[in-house]
Amino acid sequence: MNYLDRMCYDTGGYTVQEILSSFCKKILEIIDLVNKNEEVCDEAHALIENIRNEVVPDLVDDIMKEMQDTGYFDSLVNVTLIEQLRTELTHPQFRRIITNLYIYSVLFVLNNEKKSKDVIDHTIRDATSQAEERVSLIIAAAKALRESQVEGYSPNSQAKFEELAIIYSITDNYVSNNNWIPALYSRDENFNLEHLVIPDQRAAKIKWNPDGNSFDIPIDPAFAKTNKKKTCNFLVLDHDLNEELNNFDIVTKLKMIRHWHTVRDIPLPKHINTIISHIESLEEYRRLKVYQENSAELATVLPVYHLFLAKYFSEEHEQILLSSLRDNFSQSFRN
Repeated sequence: MNYLDRMCYDTGGYTVQEILSSFCKKILEIIDLVNKNEEVCDEAHALIENIRNEVVPDLVDDIMKEMQDTGYFDSLVNVTLIEQLRTELTHPQFRRIITNLYIYSVLFVLNNEKKSKDVIDHTIRDATSQAEERVSLIIAAAKALRESQVEGYSPNSQAKFEELAIIYSITDNYVSNNNWIPALYSRDENFNLEHLVIPDQRAAKIKWNPDGNSFDIPIDPAFAKTNKKKTCNFLVLDHDLNEELNNFDIVTKLKMIRHWHTVRDIPLPKHINTIISHIESLEEYRRLKVYQENSAELATVLPVYHLFLAKYFSEEHEQILLSSLRDNFSQSFRN
């Protein structure tokens, strides 16, 4: 699902107001995800104030009640202004504005810094009031807002599915040439969170070589609890593939992930390729791969597997990987 619900807005049948309604609902969904945390909730309210002042006041009648019921959107779309812009905006221009504002908005919410009215930017509101070159000014303002958030973005070291789904949707799918995100990851679209290295199980054990000389590799429960919620332990994957991976060892999982994408002629998404490539660069992983190819016994595999876990979740390698993920995100916006 994309952030405009795949609406066709260049061939008629949908008004600009309906498209913006869909966009607003997507922002609402993002905000609702963080609403349980009081501090983040304050940030979310600041975002709404930001959108309300920047985008334009007064909500369209057909979405007024729904937005008011949430307690967040008391105004968003000025019908008169939108009617005027409809004659000025081209399809590519409208797409560019909405995409830049979408990226800006989600990063604004995810930003850990405390927000206040003092940080509200009014450049878009000011651009809409111009008599000449209004569209180009709005586009420039939307891009500047996006860039301001992208520049300061740093990955959360313990991100949840909702945050990763947003960030990896942009990293993997953003098309910089036409300023568009053709698809967003979500559970509705059959995506899920894969606990790649340490499984999300209380038993804290890994099943080695399920198709060969198979045995269980125990993990220290305290180590597992500390590290399994780290961002470097997560991929956003197709739900069915996620289920198939079970609690298998890392060598088996990487083979299965590569095979799943290859047989479907799907390139590895950027975030998956980044994390897998980092794992495959580790000497301990390469030793484990050889052990599996040669049907090694538990006594041989166990100490090396524990060394692999310790190195992968070390602060040094965690920071290397987070830095790579941040760079991938930023590079998504370069042509």
